Amino acid sequence: MLIKEYSNFYGLKYIINRPGVIAGPWQFGKVEQGFISLWIWRYLNKIELSYNGYGGNGYQVRDILHIDDLKNIILKQILKFDTINNKTFNIGGGLKNSIDLKKLTHLVSYFFSYKVKVKVNKTTSLHDVPIYITNNNFVSKIYKWKPRKNINNIIKDTLNWQKKYKSVLKKFI
Repeated sequence: MLIKEYSNFYGLKYIINRPGVIAGPWQFGKVEQGFISLWIWRYLNKIELSYNGYGGNGYQVRDILHIDDLKNIILKQILKFDTINNKTFNIGGGLKNSIDLKKLTHLVSYFFSYKVKVKVNKTTSLHDVPIYITNNNFVSKIYKWKPRKNINNIIKDTLNWQKKYKSVLKKFI
């Protein structure tokens, strides 16, 4: 509300985007860069995975947004900024691009001839939520936008990029 008050007073125009989990190339496989790149990096390097919290079953759900889809909506926003502004948007993969950790493990293992061990940690962090799926209705209505890349595209793009730069990435992880 404060931003809206200042923008009205000073005539500022703004757009606030609240993206969900972003994934794709240029994520190194570090914990802080998202669980998709982390899962792929760990598989690529045969490092143990971990299902943390909620009984350690791997049923936490998130929706995933490919970086290209985020880039595309931001470009639309820039091009229409003079006519569409002073709004806040939730932007994510939505229901069609939602996945739990257990299913992600299965999908990533499809690209490898081996399985990685999965550790179970039943303790749930106070900051974790069992499910988060972005509601894209508002941004879709305003810009006629929806994510184009699905979970399989996201996994393939991230995996191909990490494979290509594996020797360089190892220096940073």
